[in-house]
Amino acid sequence: MAKSAPKKAADQTSPAKPRGRPPGSKNQSVYAGPLASAPETNGPSDDDIKGWLAEATEIETAMARVRQKMSTLKKDVEGGAGDWKALKAALASTKLSKAEAIANLEAAVRYHKAISVRVSFDPDGQGTFADLVEETVNGFSGAVDEKLSAARAKSDGFNSSRLGGTREDNPFNPGSLEYAAWQEGLDQEVRDRGTTILAETGEVIH
Repeated sequence: MAKSAPKKAADQTSPAKPRGRPPGSKNQSVYAGPLASAPETNGPSDDDIKGWLAEATEIETAMARVRQKMSTLKKDVEGGAGDWKALKAALASTKLSKAEAIANLEAAVRYHKAISVRVSFDPDGQGTFADLVEETVNGFSGAVDEKLSAARAKSDGFNSSRLGGTREDNPFNPGSLEYAAWQEGLDQEVRDRGTTILAETGEVIH
């Protein structure tokens, strides 16, 4: 009968496995020393922020006044039996050349003609949009005509300045109403833009 193998001595047994989580395991607390203080930033100062808030408030107030004026104008137009949508369309046309405005109107007539919607300007049904536009322009009274021309010139001057234009770019004759209005529009845009730029540096322009 074969003898069984002798048992291993106690000191020859495998070492016991360590218990617990190894270093770096999840959820293990690691002491990282004292908390570092929050880094300082080079952001805007409190005065910068307050200045921007003040300017934003002024701009919002100005925008509210413009909306109110536009609402009042709409009421005046509709109260005078006018067509507000038609007026806005005409306003858009003032930003186009005469040829472009005529082309847009004639295109509208062409597409409405396809659904049997027709318009005429003379009792006998004759006339074209070119005749209508020319007739309307010549029909303005002097004061209204000048006011419209000045308003368009001022808008052009403002937009020219936004695109980098200067006083030398004024297309109107010196001394004319349109010349002065164009210049006023350009100066207005410069003032608005200058105020914004200087506010960012903390300087104020009056």
